[in-house]
Amino acid sequence: MLIIEDLVSRKWLTHLVSSEETTTQVQAAFTTALESEGLLEEALARAATGRVDPDADDGLTPLLLAVSDNGSQMIATGTRRFMALVAIAQHFGRPSTPTDQAWIESLNGTLKAEWPHLLAITDPAVLRAELDRIQIEYNTVRLHSSIGYVTPDDEHQGRGEAIRAARRRACTTPTSVVLLTTANGGTIRSTTTVQTRQGWTDQSREMRHLS
Repeated sequence: MLIIEDLVSRKWLTHLVSSEETTTQVQAAFTTALESEGLLEEALARAATGRVDPDADDGLTPLLLAVSDNGSQMIATGTRRFMALVAIAQHFGRPSTPTDQAWIESLNGTLKAEWPHLLAITDPAVLRAELDRIQIEYNTVRLHSSIGYVTPDDEHQGRGEAIRAARRRACTTPTSVVLLTTANGGTIRSTTTVQTRQGWTDQSREMRHLS
């Protein structure tokens, strides 16, 4: 299974289920990712300029940077030429160092921990359907700790900072909770717990119970 994730927003862009992983699968997955993000047309326009040599310094700024391990499908000549064609630069992690791709390792770990039934699916069609469903939940419902507990979709669409800022403002706005307890003699003690930046304080007063 091949998954492409946005390094900044942690959005799960696309996935491809296949019995093999070659340059063919890599090209198909990246083409789908570019199309889903509305970048395929610009990438093809770059291709029309003749930018097909991955070793040539033509002065063009890449559209994207693909960070991956040194798997044979990623370092294959066909993959390198395809990436150059669609203006995607490549960066490879150190051999046998999965922490260099910690974000994708985190996604894989989350899938195994929170959706363990995926490991028992043997039918590729069923697995694709489940991944399609989980992808939506992962991107739009699940809060991601590394981006400040917003969803990847919120972060990807530029809403993340506004959500985090709103939370910070809420934490500094005094909040009160009133607790009423009946004491002997029909007296009600009103305890107002006030949250401020410095912490919680109690303000108590007695009220005569009217019956």
